[in-house]
Amino acid sequence: MKQHNITRDGKPPIRFVGEQIGSGETDRDHNGNRNRWTTVTIYATAGGKFVVQEEHCTCWQGEHDTAHARSFGTAAEVVSYLRESAVECGREGGELSQPAQDAVEEAATANASFAAAWVETVD
Repeated sequence: MKQHNITRDGKPPIRFVGEQIGSGETDRDHNGNRNRWTTVTIYATAGGKFVVQEEHCTCWQGEHDTAHARSFGTAAEVVSYLRESAVECGREGGELSQPAQDAVEEAATANASFAAAWVETVD
């Protein structure tokens, strides 16, 4: 595990010791140019918490990158937050964006808490 210092817009950075357990990134635009993209990264801290980092990047003149990050006590809280973010972005039913889903699925293979939080159990 190593120390991370995650910067975020309008708030102080989040500093923690931990490891990256999942990440996802949007694909290139249809024409092969990469003018805007989003990355979602999930970390597990040494203390058993989780940090989610979301970056929206752009190459367009006049636009600027944005960086957001939050800490959570459980994997279920991370999944809930990403679903709420999806609804706020207009995704019906809280369907995760592709980078968020890729990050959560990778985290589920690396972390038992995420594996339990990222499953729908039906009796």
